[in-house]
Amino acid sequence: MANNAGFNGAGTAAAQAAVAMLRVQGGGQVRLLLPIPFEADANLQALGLALAEIEEVPLEPAAVRNLAEANSKATVYELLIPAKVVQAVADVRQIASGADLLRMARGVVNGDQRLTVVSVTTDYCGAVPYLYRLRAMEQSDASSEG
Repeated sequence: MANNAGFNGAGTAAAQAAVAMLRVQGGGQVRLLLPIPFEADANLQALGLALAEIEEVPLEPAAVRNLAEANSKATVYELLIPAKVVQAVADVRQIASGADLLRMARGVVNGDQRLTVVSVTTDYCGAVPYLYRLRAMEQSDASSEG
């Protein structure tokens, strides 16, 4: 038991350090696109009115890195987001883990770029998540102007 307590203490410290590290390194804000569960109202549908199905939830600090991949038609990004920040949003929505929350996202907005999340990876210290790494893509034809 004493060993687990030490790991959890170190994990908690790592989670707090991740927030501080990204903030000091100039981490900005991204917005997570989450589905909004609601019951369809027949009266609203009959009038042609629809409720917003997506909610933009700000997450900060977050770092966004461009991962250049040769011979790719899409731009690939890695987003680094502290687990403590994501878990706070998951707790409000009564979702068990931050990873589950990120996996249900419909995408991420970085500035004016809408990105599609391809994968979510969790970094742990002991048994405590301290950082989420999202791999996301923006299609090159969607970002080009004509």
